[in-house]
Amino acid sequence: MHAGRVADYAATPGRPAELRAEALAYLGFWGDPPDRDRVQGAWRPLAERDASFIPELVAAIGRRGIGDAPAEVVDAWCALVGSCGALESQTILRAWVKSRARPQSTALAALSALEQLADEGFTEDLKRALMDDREVLRAAALAALGRHDRARALPLLADVLQRGGPEERRAAFGLLATAEDAGTAELLRGQLAALEAGLVAGELALDLVRAGEARGMRELPERGAAGADLGAYYALSLAGGELTQGRKIFMENAALACRRCHTADDGGAQRVGPDLAGVGTRLTPEQLLEAVISPNASVVDGYDSVVLSMDDGSYMSGRVLEEDAETVVLLDAEGDVFDLAVEEITGRSVGLSAMPDGHAEHLNRRAMRDLIAYLKSL
Repeated sequence: MHAGRVADYAATPGRPAELRAEALAYLGFWGDPPDRDRVQGAWRPLAERDASFIPELVAAIGRRGIGDAPAEVVDAWCALVGSCGALESQTILRAWVKSRARPQSTALAALSALEQLADEGFTEDLKRALMDDREVLRAAALAALGRHDRARALPLLADVLQRGGPEERRAAFGLLATAEDAGTAELLRGQLAALEAGLVAGELALDLVRAGEARGMRELPERGAAGADLGAYYALSLAGGELTQGRKIFMENAALACRRCHTADDGGAQRVGPDLAGVGTRLTPEQLLEAVISPNASVVDGYDSVVLSMDDGSYMSGRVLEEDAETVVLLDAEGDVFDLAVEEITGRSVGLSAMPDGHAEHLNRRAMRDLIAYLKSL
């Protein structure tokens, strides 16, 4: 496939936004394509190829009015500008960082691209962003300043921790986690003391504790350990998660396979687990956590699992959809439905939840926090 055709597809209005963004991603690894085909998943290694022309091709997409595309496409283009080094497009990026007419995601994507390009004007870009009235942009600028010019960033932390919003403070905790001087250690100890006094918002508690852990602070509050009391271990995961990341975990994490057994909207295909639409209003964050780490603690009515012994010596397990004197209709964990004759069933016992224990081992505290945030939104 010719790169020019891919670029033309990405730049053409009216094409599906998801596919335009995918085309831009494809240009991003043009010189070193992945061995596995992104569409079919087939193993199809390709040799490395010349990509020296990609920055100009990307800049040309910008000149064709990519800014009029959906935000998903615009943000993907920003990421591509940064990764391929399309310096010509910096003027567009700077305008988008300042723009109030665009989604915050685009301002963040543009600032990230400018950081990757890192020309001599980036210092001024950060100064402006740090003074912006959008907290999420100020937080991103603070984190970028910490990576770009740490000596300038650290003196700002005390004021940010005292007056900044949640996102800014989260960025500050990230910088404190990797600092090494005594002054930042004292700042961190003060924040940990505030946490113990109940003065730190729950949405920031995990970020603060992780910073303390990274610095080996003795002042850390007692928490459970993974593999022991999971409720205590994940206690700081109940608030502050990123909904978008949580949705990605729910939809795409192969180890969890949430979508295999659950729908998250009304009218979805019948599955072995309950439809989670509205679960965020029915259950508290604590109950949502329990449902993930200990699914057998409380099974939703109608979703109890049964194990049926058959007269041929086999066993069938799943959820009973309906039954009468002659037939039991069973939905198994694979989503297959079986009509079983009652006369062929020799035994019946209560099974465990179709959702196995042990899911938590696939999630660190941040990932659990994101998943809980998504479930709360349903």
